[in-house]
Amino acid sequence: MKKKAVVFASTATLMFGLVAGATAAPVLENISAYLNWGISFKINGQSWTAKDEDGNKLVPITYNGSTYLPVRAVAEALGTAVDWDNDTQTVLLGEKQDTVHMNDVKIDLGYSSHVMATTDKQYTVQEGQDYKAGIVVDDINSVQKSFKLVPEGKYQKLELQFFGLEIQKDVEIKVYGANDTVIKHVMLSGSNSNQKVDLDIGGLKEVKVEFKSGLTAADKVFTTGTYR
Repeated sequence: MKKKAVVFASTATLMFGLVAGATAAPVLENISAYLNWGISFKINGQSWTAKDEDGNKLVPITYNGSTYLPVRAVAEALGTAVDWDNDTQTVLLGEKQDTVHMNDVKIDLGYSSHVMATTDKQYTVQEGQDYKAGIVVDDINSVQKSFKLVPEGKYQKLELQFFGLEIQKDVEIKVYGANDTVIKHVMLSGSNSNQKVDLDIGGLKEVKVEFKSGLTAADKVFTTGTYR
């Protein structure tokens, strides 16, 4: 998912598009700059306009011959995770050094009683290892069941592990990224009931995981994972 960018500007320098907290006040310096409405941009040959989270156009700032852009808008356009650590006043770009369990980040379980978050060891302990938490989807049949992970663009990598707990027929699992695009497609079967996948999710705000099996099946799958 790495992309090359061609950005047409006098000099492209990234400026973080978040409001720093009061702790940053002593290092702020007042300057005189210009909103530059005359600059246009292209990413991979396609015209691009920087916008904030509400869809409003962000205008580049020109200062001392350099052009400054909000780093969040640029990072998301290039598929790079971006976050802000207010305690250390640090911009975090790309893959993180430490992992974060997927259950410690927002998850949309939908309204099905057959999809549940769990810390029950009868599910979390698999092949002698306790994964601490995860999502159990049961009664998987020809009617798809799903849940959504909500990384909100803060993580670059996602590792998912699927464990078939009760597999009567093949279970088809699809992982969706932006615009309902399938970014991973795996199958669980009686002879291959465990699968591990590594995904590049830079810039993605949501990741949908969908399960489907045979018409009369009632399969059960435990899913766990981590972000970086």
